[in-house]
Amino acid sequence: MVLAILSLTGGFLGIERFLHGLAHLHEAETGQQVIIIATSLGILGILCSFLFYQFSEKQRKLFREFFSPIYILLERKYFIDDAYDLLLRYVQQPFAQFLSWFEKKVVVEGVVNQTALATALAGEYSRKIQTGRVQTYITVFLAGVIVLIYWFTVKQGS
Repeated sequence: MVLAILSLTGGFLGIERFLHGLAHLHEAETGQQVIIIATSLGILGILCSFLFYQFSEKQRKLFREFFSPIYILLERKYFIDDAYDLLLRYVQQPFAQFLSWFEKKVVVEGVVNQTALATALAGEYSRKIQTGRVQTYITVFLAGVIVLIYWFTVKQGS
């Protein structure tokens, strides 16, 4: 309350002149009309709300019906909650459901599970050629060297 009274009186008295000096007056210059209009509208709003609640319920109902578009606009909070609800229901939720489907079907069942399956199959096939016998490894190595020698000689001969 004290701050409200000080701001109102300070605005009317032009207290900024005393706080900032005359050199800075042009920076904070506001029209006297703006101050008067803003303060008057604020006081008018307070007065209207005070008078509104002094009416009987029947008079308030008539008042609401007379100003129904404005009343509905204010009661519905400028329809911000409705817009937010529509945004959530028709944009965010379908997008979240799509992302959930994409994560489940493409990422988990597709990439992750298929990578795990490919790794398991590669392990199964690798296990069959891993005998643990040095003779088998030397034979496979020599066969690879023979194939490479044949490959390079055929390429050189062509």
